[in-house]
Amino acid sequence: MKFIEVEETEFKDFSEKSEATNFLQSLEMYHRYLDRGNEAYLVGVKDGKNLKAVALLVTKTKVLNKKVFISPRGFLADFKAKDFEEVLKTFTDGAKKFLKNKNGGLLEISPKISRVAKVDDDGVPTENMRRSKETKLFEKYGYKNLGEYEFIKWAYVLPTKDLTEETLMKHFRKGHREAIRFSTSRYGIRLKELKTSELKILKSLTDDSARRHGFITPDIKYYEEMKKAYGKKVRFLVAEAPKTVIDAFKNGESLEQIKKAALEAKETDEFIPVAGAMFVIWKNEIIYLFSGQAEDYRKLGGPHFLQFIMIKEAIKQKIPEYNFYGTDPKKKDGVYEFKRGYHGELREYIGTFMLPLSIVGRLFLLKQKYEDVRDIH
Repeated sequence: MKFIEVEETEFKDFSEKSEATNFLQSLEMYHRYLDRGNEAYLVGVKDGKNLKAVALLVTKTKVLNKKVFISPRGFLADFKAKDFEEVLKTFTDGAKKFLKNKNGGLLEISPKISRVAKVDDDGVPTENMRRSKETKLFEKYGYKNLGEYEFIKWAYVLPTKDLTEETLMKHFRKGHREAIRFSTSRYGIRLKELKTSELKILKSLTDDSARRHGFITPDIKYYEEMKKAYGKKVRFLVAEAPKTVIDAFKNGESLEQIKKAALEAKETDEFIPVAGAMFVIWKNEIIYLFSGQAEDYRKLGGPHFLQFIMIKEAIKQKIPEYNFYGTDPKKKDGVYEFKRGYHGELREYIGTFMLPLSIVGRLFLLKQKYEDVRDIH
């Protein structure tokens, strides 16, 4: 086996066919980084004529004048293959030499190795992958396990292959079913897809939620870059309610008056955004990435409405998983409970590993500690 740089067509073919395929390890992401001016490379491991692994490597920052390279949710390989240890060793040895020649000090990877977590009645994990055989294998070859260092370690996922549009509502928690029904029948919520020029609407909604929950949200430039790179695979959706309903709601009018306002609303009336989200549509999953809602309109069910629309889209396109993405699996955590209401499963990723490429890298890693769950995603 040998470590090589791979052509774009090779990378695209392997990455899209891999069981670990994900939007972060894609040709689209490679071109996004190049457009931003980042140093980026497509590399892999080959055994004769057979490609065994690929990775997008990109510069992130510097530590004492040494570059930090990352492979976001990579590298990609058959992690269950009998020869995986040899693939890992070849990748590690090759990456060290390759990146040292480019003034690299550290390599950060976060492979898409995961399992369904065992949880208690409150959804709190009862064990983790910190000492799993996979973790020990990476540590054997010099990687330090940092847990949830940068890329999410815990995600809430709804498998959709056994669901239908007809049975979908029955699958959800009762309160979620009611919120979805009321969002349209009681409050007249409708869907709007944002144009690139309208992204400030989503930014305002995500910032509103960020202030309440302590999240970090991207700037509009990130959204613009993602749309340029992924095209129709990225969607920015907003749930909006008729202004007449909003006014009735604000004025404390009766439920009948609110429903009447919703019923009488027309397409030509003014509508107010109450919730919004960014979604990435990938081969094996739809990812619910960034979202927010207006604090004053939380009872209108905007987020529930958006989830329902996109879960139905996953079923329609025969995409096997709907990924609610990062979560803090703690008892009574509001965001986690919202996601649990769709009756999916908690997934634990193996986490982030960092490989020192120099003395500077080794010194930096001495200060880094393992984090199982972080409060900010």
